[in-house]
Amino acid sequence: MDPNDGEFGGVNPGPCATDNGIGGYNRILDITGMLNDTILPVYEFNTCNTLATSIIDTELEGVVAFPNPMRDLATVRLNGYDGLPYSIRLTNLVGQTVMEMDNLNQGEVTIDGSTLEAGVYFIQVTKDARQRTLKMIIE
Repeated sequence: MDPNDGEFGGVNPGPCATDNGIGGYNRILDITGMLNDTILPVYEFNTCNTLATSIIDTELEGVVAFPNPMRDLATVRLNGYDGLPYSIRLTNLVGQTVMEMDNLNQGEVTIDGSTLEAGVYFIQVTKDARQRTLKMIIE
């Protein structure tokens, strides 16, 4: 294995690393008190220095879906909608697209899930190269 292919042998000691007991260090993430999903930071190779990424800059804010869980119908709302077109894609747990709506031009859309099987789905809203993905449960 080429040591330049990744963090070969672990990261250097520092505040983001802990001794792995076999001569190297592993990254650590303290999740104490975290109750929501967390986006992990991106680190510079073999250091504890974080790098700026565009994932947070591209997240579409103000998107909500309700009720959740849903039975037949759910509403997807873009709070503060500015009139520009957007799209919605509904995928199942294995990533298959089960519903797609493009060029939407209203701040609120109804999703009809009455023909879908019960389970967990993901609603992906995309607008101006920004997106937001929400988990939706269909009962």
